[in-house]
Amino acid sequence: MKKSKNNNQKKYSIIIPCYNSFEKMTRCLRCLEEQTCKNFEVIIIDDCSTDNTFSNLANYIQKSNLAFKLIKNDNNLGAGYSRNIGIEKSNGEYLLFLDSDDYIATDTIEIFENILNNDNSIDCILFDYIKYKNNVEQIFSILPNQNYEYIKTDISFKFVRGCTCGKVYKREIIIKNDIRFSSAVRNEDMPFTKVAISYCNRIYYYRTKPLYYYVMNASSLMHNKKLLDENNAYNSFKIVEKCANKKYNSSLEIVFIKECLYSMLQTMILKGISKKNIKKELSSISKKYTNWYNNKDIKHLDTGKRIVLFFYKKSMFFPIKLIFFIKEKIYD
Repeated sequence: MKKSKNNNQKKYSIIIPCYNSFEKMTRCLRCLEEQTCKNFEVIIIDDCSTDNTFSNLANYIQKSNLAFKLIKNDNNLGAGYSRNIGIEKSNGEYLLFLDSDDYIATDTIEIFENILNNDNSIDCILFDYIKYKNNVEQIFSILPNQNYEYIKTDISFKFVRGCTCGKVYKREIIIKNDIRFSSAVRNEDMPFTKVAISYCNRIYYYRTKPLYYYVMNASSLMHNKKLLDENNAYNSFKIVEKCANKKYNSSLEIVFIKECLYSMLQTMILKGISKKNIKKELSSISKKYTNWYNNKDIKHLDTGKRIVLFFYKKSMFFPIKLIFFIKEKIYD
């Protein structure tokens, strides 16, 4: 582990897993150097890169005035494992997760400071993000259809997007409740997000502007179709079901609908699985929630999901295939 010169205690720990990605980290590193508030440490976990990423980062860190920790895994174990290492090595009061090819607005930490200086009882700050693909930007709400600053935990648990980005957590919540990322190659972020949110009592939603820039990378694991596996969504939901705060058990059905049923349907459609086998598989995993379509919270999902779920309930698979084809072309 290597550290830069600035080792004073910092309020925020920014955790960044990476793998063979130094050449893609220019914007990520620059946004950290240019932060208007420097009250943070950066923990980079190299997941056993096979190129010069680790040595290049080590050289970069020696020239930086930021507080860096650089860690190299002995084996390539995935982003979730690497983030868990970052959690263990962090000293900040709050945790922010950043992917190596993404970046944040240069005033992000300053905005957090202003929010927390006004209310230090906040357990989690939610904020929107921009998806950046082929020089085109699209804004995404981290919590769709919510217009309040303070959000009830139940609402956040049900509707917050499961991606890692767009949240900063009080570290004490994560450590006290032993919340960690799963070892799954994909979908490791959703159960962490849902479980962590379920233990946050005071959640603030910053909506003034997006702070996170999610850069679409066709070569990343997230967009590798060879790794498509509908079981990932089901196994991830089972983690939520087991580990989330039991106070919100009554909200698990809509999480199942949104993060498991819908996700499995999308994956199986993209894999070209037959209508018969899709219905068989989804009927099997829905036994606990046989009346899922009557859930009152479906009306709060985005329009696209509601339409897909309606067609699925009616066994109309052609329009579902068309919707997912268009969605893939436009957004993914």
